[in-house]
Amino acid sequence: MRVLRTLVASVVLLLFGFSSVHAQAVSATTGAINGRVTDNTGAVLPGVTVTIASPSMMGTRTAVTNPEGQYRFPAIPPGVYQITYELAGFGTVKREEIRVTLGFTATVNVELG
Repeated sequence: MRVLRTLVASVVLLLFGFSSVHAQAVSATTGAINGRVTDNTGAVLPGVTVTIASPSMMGTRTAVTNPEGQYRFPAIPPGVYQITYELAGFGTVKREEIRVTLGFTATVNVELG
């Protein structure tokens, strides 16, 4: 019984160690973009469609802001990005030349008017 517990504990530690190494490897080969979207009064805007595009990425990726107006694009390839923000009743906003490097998170906060 003691040997079985030791074996199970060893397997669990090995799995956690592997996931930690994997997470470090991903962050070392990618970057991220995150931010917060508000209106012109400073109120957060949930439900904003945020789209990123870059020549270093195949196609586009889309996220929607959460109830706190926040969005995140984790594990994206390094490159120069264009970000588009859209929400019905507001003008579309674009941010260009957003540079993401290895292990770097670009924080891009936007106000929709």
